[in-house]
Amino acid sequence: MAEELSYAFNVVLDREVSQRIKLIQQKLRARFSEQRNYDPSPHLSIHQKHLELSKSDEFVGALVDEFQNESIWKLEFNYFSIADSISDSPSESLNSYIFLNLDTQSKQILFDLNSRAIDVTRNITSELGTASKYPYEPHISILKVKREEVAEAFKIVLENFLEVKMEVTKYEITRQQRDPNGFSIFPVIGEINLK
Repeated sequence: MAEELSYAFNVVLDREVSQRIKLIQQKLRARFSEQRNYDPSPHLSIHQKHLELSKSDEFVGALVDEFQNESIWKLEFNYFSIADSISDSPSESLNSYIFLNLDTQSKQILFDLNSRAIDVTRNITSELGTASKYPYEPHISILKVKREEVAEAFKIVLENFLEVKMEVTKYEITRQQRDPNGFSIFPVIGEINLK
């Protein structure tokens, strides 16, 4: 049976916003241990799906066909929040995330994009059919920390992102790639420039 990989359809964050988030992440990682075993670079997911490597071209093609004529739009950020990890693993359930949230209008646009992405990739399936363990909720994950450290870590991220805006000019499609130690990175396998 072929190995399933995680594919993601993401908003490409502009350089200024991405750098601002990375600085917050660096500040947090200087004091707290990141609990994710994958590349924690800032990203904003529209849709995520688990598929075999052989489905790459089909997945990319479906998304490009659907979204290639999209217009540039404004994304606006909001407040930070805390979310507990959801897992069947006892050690995993002891972690919490710090999220950067989006304003109501941006979230609605992303929910609509997510719905369209689900529709156009619905028939691209995997033998295992692994589903995401989280319901879709637009956000940027800043850090995953031990639950007992999250309140202290949260005090550090009180930088205000209210009314921070950016133009969304590009989407990207990434595919999981694991190193020999099980750490995952997500190289870009497709891009869609907005008009």
